[in-house]
Amino acid sequence: MDNEREIMSQNDEVEELLNIFLEEAKDLLDAIAVTLQLWSSDLNNKSCFSDLKRDLHTLKGGARMVNQPQLSALAHELESLCEALLAVV
Repeated sequence: MDNEREIMSQNDEVEELLNIFLEEAKDLLDAIAVTLQLWSSDLNNKSCFSDLKRDLHTLKGGARMVNQPQLSALAHELESLCEALLAVV
């Protein structure tokens, strides 16, 4: 019986973590969209790359916490692309 309660408690924690991640991911994706729009109007704006990199880094970490390796890998690749672009702008 205690084992069942522990499993249920762990499931509740995982679900809560996932819900928090989804809410944060939505906010991050909204911020990324705004930053990309801002950057498209000023391609030399280096602060856009820094903002994108920070948001993608946060998304990557959150995805890892909720065991979403594909999303984490995608965010990592995009973060690396921002670093490369920042180096040439």
